[in-house]
Amino acid sequence: MKPRAILPILVISGICVLLEGSATGADAPPPRSVDIPYVYPVKLNTKEWRDLPGPMACKIALQVPQAVVDSLTTKALLETYFDYVFLGAPLISINPLSSVKGAAVELNSLRELLRREDLLKELARYLSRLASDYLSPSKTSARIEAFKLESILGNIAIIVELKNFSTTASVQENRLLLKSALRAYEALVQAGDEDAAVNLFLMSRLFGDKPDEAGRVYASTSERTQRFKEVVQSFGD
Repeated sequence: MKPRAILPILVISGICVLLEGSATGADAPPPRSVDIPYVYPVKLNTKEWRDLPGPMACKIALQVPQAVVDSLTTKALLETYFDYVFLGAPLISINPLSSVKGAAVELNSLRELLRREDLLKELARYLSRLASDYLSPSKTSARIEAFKLESILGNIAIIVELKNFSTTASVQENRLLLKSALRAYEALVQAGDEDAAVNLFLMSRLFGDKPDEAGRVYASTSERTQRFKEVVQSFGD
């Protein structure tokens, strides 16, 4: 390996150490008090990114300092995870759930998210904001790129499965999440983003399918929408 290929990793590691040290000093913010997402120091399609020697080096460069993770609100931490460059990778895998479990081991941001007691509430709020963005013509320019959105919603479905919200959360909490998800689903269908909408439909099936219906295919949008509404109604108005 050429010496210059190692340099970006050393520089980035140094930045992370400095951030870690500064955040644990006397001026460190109180836990869960920072409501601004973390900005990753390396961006796609930059010279720094191209100089990294391989995928593992990229993953190392994109670790969030633990002190920063601890300081972020759940909303900011969620947005930080959704901005992760490799977020779409688990959806390309043969076994998405296994891949996200692996990411939960590798990524301290996801590990911490899965520990947060207000994660379900913040997921519901995120989906509500998404629906508002798609239903408001004035916010069209702010919409997320299609592939990124599909990845985010697929990851939400997998996180919901990992957390087993359908059995561990209250009826009221699940109703909140499902109603927000249905509103976002209908907004995406209306906007023509069918692939992204399907990922939200898959999430709804974690709450409403009986064992003998788990393999049933809902081929049309109208069938999926009707089934989604039935699941939401099963949790009350």
